[in-house]
Amino acid sequence: MPSALVTAEIILAVAVLALGLLIGWTYARRSLIRRGRTVLLCGLRTASSTRWHPGLMSLDGESVQWFPLSAIGTSARYSWDRTELDLGTARRVVEVSDIAGAPANATMLVTARHRSGSLDLALDEPSYTALRSWLESIPPGYNVNVA
Repeated sequence: MPSALVTAEIILAVAVLALGLLIGWTYARRSLIRRGRTVLLCGLRTASSTRWHPGLMSLDGESVQWFPLSAIGTSARYSWDRTELDLGTARRVVEVSDIAGAPANATMLVTARHRSGSLDLALDEPSYTALRSWLESIPPGYNVNVA
């Protein structure tokens, strides 16, 4: 029968291994989400929720995808078509309690509209500027059928 010290060492080794795997998967997951695209840290609050959810927003050529920060999988929880997403006017965060649960660096709040409903985003100022310019940089006549 193993002694208590050996048992404690085995438990500690398993805990350290699990922590290492978790850190490794977190890094690999973020690399898979990035895949050469712009990725922003942001908070999301949908019309059906009153809580803020921290996550990663990925901007690719035609859509905005949102991934929960604490999930295990690599698939987006929400995806919005670039041409159908309309950002409202941004406002500065006045009270930190307004964005409890959003990323700590969030200083801007913006309400966006999409055909699937409205959503609130909490971003820092550079991320908001990047999102706004990416949405507004779509070429005129993009995705229009011309005879």
